[in-house]
Amino acid sequence: MKRFTVILAAALALAACAKQESVRPVQQGEVRFTTNIQTYTVKATDTAFENNDEIGIFAGAPISKNNVKAVVTGTSLIPVTPIKWVEDNNSVVDFVAYYPYAEAATLTDYVFEVQTNQSSAANYTKSDLMLAKKSSAPTENAVELAFSHALSKVVISLTNSVPETTVSRVEFEGVKMSAKVNLSTGAVSELGAEGTITANANGTAYQLILLPQSASPKVNVYLSNGNKYTYELASAFTFKAGKKASAALVVNPQQEAGVVEFSFTVSDWEVDADALEFGDPSVEAGTPEHTWSVIGSMNGDEWKTDIPMVLTDGKWTATITYAAGDEFKLRADGAWDLSAGIKSSWENQVFIAGENPDPYLEENSPRNIKLEAAGEYKLEFEYPDYKFVVTKLSGEDPQPVETATLTLNVLNTVGWETMNVYCWTDTDPWPRYTAEWPGDAAAATDVAVGEKTFKSFTIAGIPQNATDVKYILNNGNGGEGNQTANLDLPALTSAEVTLYIELKTDLTVAEVE
Repeated sequence: MKRFTVILAAALALAACAKQESVRPVQQGEVRFTTNIQTYTVKATDTAFENNDEIGIFAGAPISKNNVKAVVTGTSLIPVTPIKWVEDNNSVVDFVAYYPYAEAATLTDYVFEVQTNQSSAANYTKSDLMLAKKSSAPTENAVELAFSHALSKVVISLTNSVPETTVSRVEFEGVKMSAKVNLSTGAVSELGAEGTITANANGTAYQLILLPQSASPKVNVYLSNGNKYTYELASAFTFKAGKKASAALVVNPQQEAGVVEFSFTVSDWEVDADALEFGDPSVEAGTPEHTWSVIGSMNGDEWKTDIPMVLTDGKWTATITYAAGDEFKLRADGAWDLSAGIKSSWENQVFIAGENPDPYLEENSPRNIKLEAAGEYKLEFEYPDYKFVVTKLSGEDPQPVETATLTLNVLNTVGWETMNVYCWTDTDPWPRYTAEWPGDAAAATDVAVGEKTFKSFTIAGIPQNATDVKYILNNGNGGEGNQTANLDLPALTSAEVTLYIELKTDLTVAEVE
C-alpha cells in the first residue's frame, strides 16, 4: 500500500500563546490535522480559534468515524482518537467538522441550543455554531476545511443619553432558542420554545448569536437607575444563517417619534441586505434590585430604626443629623445580608466632608462609619460601586487635634528576633497613625545607649493628652508562636515625647531610667 501523509487543514486562526495540552505521537497511516493560520479567521470572537478549543469531526465511508473530538494545540488539530486512512482504498471520503464540540452531536439531527446568557465570552463563543465540509481522496496535499458561521448574529450599538446612568444589560426577547441542525447541510428545523438572550457587551455595542428564524423580537435595555427601555420591531424579520445585522439605538426619555432602523457594516460575517426597523421605546420605571437605608446610633436610637435612602440619578441619598460619637452603616432591604461599612484596609474610620478617599465603602465590612463633627449631613451612595460621598449641610466645625510624635525605645530582654509595635485609639476623630492597628507596624531601628541596644520606633499623629491610646508589642509570629505584650504608657503631653522601656521575659514592661 502506498503511504500518504495527509494534512487536514482546519480553516482557523490560532492564539498560539495559550497553554498547550500534551500531544500524543502521530500513528502510522493516521490523518494528521493542522491549522491554516493565513487563510481563515473563524472563531466566535470573529478572529481566531484558541489553544484547547474542541472541534468535532465526522469522516464518511470508508473511514466511517463519527463525532471524533479534536483539540486545537499549537498549529495542529489533534483528534483524541486517531482517524486513519483505509489501506488499499482510494475512495473519496466526506469530512464534516463543526465547532463547538458536543458529545451528543449527530450528523443529521443534532439538537443545538444557543446560550441564554451570552454576557460572558465563554457563553457567547459556545453559541457560535460553525460548520466545515470537504470531500477528498487520499492525497499528500492538504485537505482544507473552510469553516463558516451556521447561525445569525445581531450587533446593537447603543448610545445612553440618560444622565448619570450606565447600561446594566441588554436583552433580545422573543426568539427561538433551540433547533435540530443537519451538520452536513447546515439546515435548521424543528425550532423550540421562545426565550430571551442577554447580549455580550463589547464597548458600547452589544452582540449576540441566535438561530436562523423569522421572529419579531424586542430589545430590552436596562439602566443602573432601574429603568427599562423596550424597542419593538415594526414587522417580523428573517434572521439568516451566516449573516449579521447591526442597529444603532439611542436611550433617551425625550426621544422624538419615529422609527429606529438597523444600519449595516462590513464584517467577517456576511452582511444582511434587509433592514430591521424598531419603533420608539416604551419606558418602564424599574424596581431597584435593593432598597438602601442608614442605621446607627443617631438620635439615641441605638441601631433600632432605619433611615430610608432615596434613589436619585443612580445615587442613594439620605440626610442625617449626626452627634459626636455616633456611628452608622448602610444596609439593604432592612436586613444585614447586605451592608456597607468602612473598607477594612483603610486606616481612617472618619469620613471628612468633601475629602472622602477612594475606594470608599466595602460590602459587609465589620467597621462602622464615623463623621468628623456634629451636624447635618447629606449622604450619597452608589451601588454596586460602593462609592460614598458625604456633604456637610450645617453644624459644628471640627475641633483641631494637637498631636504628638512618640519615639519608643524598647530594650529586648526577652530575646525576640522580630519586634513590632502597634497603637490605636477610640478618640474621635481617629488619627491616621503610622502604626495604627490593624495595619502595618512602625519601622524599627537599632539605637545604642551606653552598653545597651534598643529597638527604636517612631509613631506620629497620636493625640496629646488622650488617655485611651493603646499600645502593644508583638513578636511577628503567627499561631502558637505568637507573643504579645500590652504597654501601659502615660498620656503624651507635648509635641515630642521619648520613652525608654524594657520588655522582660515574663512579657511585662518596665521603664528604663
